Amino acid sequence: MEAEEWIKHGSGAAVLWLGLLNDGTPANFVHRAFRRQFWRESGPRARFYSVATLLAWPFLMPGLIGFYTR
Repeated sequence: MEAEEWIKHGSGAAVLWLGLLNDGTPANFVHRAFRRQFWRESGPRARFYSVATLLAWPFLMPGLIGFYTR
């Protein structure tokens, strides 16, 4: 995976933004466009990584903080 893909999957945005209400703002338009693009172009493996990363995030973050702080 390239760095861009790691960020896309690791952010959890495609999963978290599923519950956004359409309020008509430009930011909402961009979020919806990203979400649609992600779910259309990604396969089952990428979808799994996105959900798994989002669920593992609270456990991974302390280790990453320690690693990058050191």
